[in-house]
Amino acid sequence: MNNDLTDGIPNSLRDVKIPIIPSTKMGWFARTKSNHFKIYNELAIELAALLQIDPWLISPMHYSCGNIDFKNPDKELGGIKCLAKKVDLLLADLRKKYDEHGIKEDPYCYIKADNGTYGIAVWPVFSSQEVLEINKKERNKMNMLKGSVQTQSVMIQEGIKTIDRIDGKIAEPMIYMIGGEVVGNLFRVNEARDEKISLNATGASFFDLKDLEENRLTLGLEKNKISEVYSIIARLAALASSIENSQKI
Repeated sequence: MNNDLTDGIPNSLRDVKIPIIPSTKMGWFARTKSNHFKIYNELAIELAALLQIDPWLISPMHYSCGNIDFKNPDKELGGIKCLAKKVDLLLADLRKKYDEHGIKEDPYCYIKADNGTYGIAVWPVFSSQEVLEINKKERNKMNMLKGSVQTQSVMIQEGIKTIDRIDGKIAEPMIYMIGGEVVGNLFRVNEARDEKISLNATGASFFDLKDLEENRLTLGLEKNKISEVYSIIARLAALASSIENSQKI
């Protein structure tokens, strides 16, 4: 299956006896990002306890907000005021963590449709005021998902600045797995975006870490060590997805 099924299971795949991997029940019509990250963060807490580290170092904070209608101009009825409050809560939580770890930057967050992928309905915000002052362009962007599915709930997730670079250009990791094993350690580069904005947009290019010489890389760790770290994170995410899958049986 190479479709996120945001708009449901197509009739051609219903009652098919041939095994489909991943299962169609894991389509985004039935999943939410907030539930996935709830499970992921619980696993991260367990792993962090074994490693004796702060779980926040490997797990992003988030809140969720339902009953959203980005097209409704009434901020109360459209859920915009509720959304702004959740943004304030998350930013306050992040400031405490930043102080705890000596981070001298201003926190920010992403508002994402709670279901669906494809880089659609993703909005970086730096204050609750931005939410309250949402313009028509942002309303339209956040209102609709792939397959003309309307956004009804969102996840507010911690923004994490991208520090990895390839040839001096900002690069974010993309880890591919098959059967629980890492089979590809790629990086996405997009010169049209900065380190606080998702690089999943037009103009992106892709690199395989194993094909890159050290002198082209500026990473948070040495090439071999960062591969191990990203592998662990990917395995946690895959395990979280597996638990989601078991919940849907």
